[in-house]
Amino acid sequence: MVVSEKDTVDGIVGLNYLRKMCSKNVTFDYINKKILLDNDIISTNSTTLIPDPIIKGQFLIEFYVNGVLELGEIDTGCNYFAYRKNILGEKMSDEERQSFLNFNNIETEMNTQQIFREIEIAGILYTNIEGLSSLDKNVQASNWGRRCFQTINGLGSPFLENHIIQMDFENMEFRIK
Repeated sequence: MVVSEKDTVDGIVGLNYLRKMCSKNVTFDYINKKILLDNDIISTNSTTLIPDPIIKGQFLIEFYVNGVLELGEIDTGCNYFAYRKNILGEKMSDEERQSFLNFNNIETEMNTQQIFREIEIAGILYTNIEGLSSLDKNVQASNWGRRCFQTINGLGSPFLENHIIQMDFENMEFRIK
C-alpha cells in the first residue's frame, strides 16, 4: 500500500483477508464507497487474474503502457501508478525477482515523475497518466513495498477511482466497469 502524507490510515484490510471471507469474489465499488463480498458478477471489461509465482496470495494482471505489455498488481490502497524499475524495458525473470525481493537495502531518489501517454487495462484506455517510480521519496511505502513495485507495477487509484472493480477468484478474472 502506498499512502501520501496527507492521507490517514486506520488500518489495512488486504486482499488475502478478504479472499478468506468470500467464496467467489470481492467487489470494490469506488463510486458508492462500498466493498462487497460474493456479489453478482459485474458484466463489463475483464482480464485474467494471474497468481503471482513469487508472492503467494497476490494476483497480477496484464496491461499495456504505450502499447507495451506489462504486468501489474491491483493495489486498492495505492494513490499512484507506481511503475517498476526499467518500465517498458527488460522484465525480471521469476528467479531475479525472488533474489531482488530478498535484498533489504533500497536507495530512494527524488522527482521520478513520468507521464505515460496511454495505459490500457482490460480494454479501458487511460491517457496522460502520471506515474511515480517506486524509488521516489514521495511514494510512502515500506522497503518491502518498494521492492515489490520495482519488480511489478502497482496499479492504484488513478485507474480505480470512478469505477467498480471485481476480483473474481472463482473464474480468475479481474473486472472493471
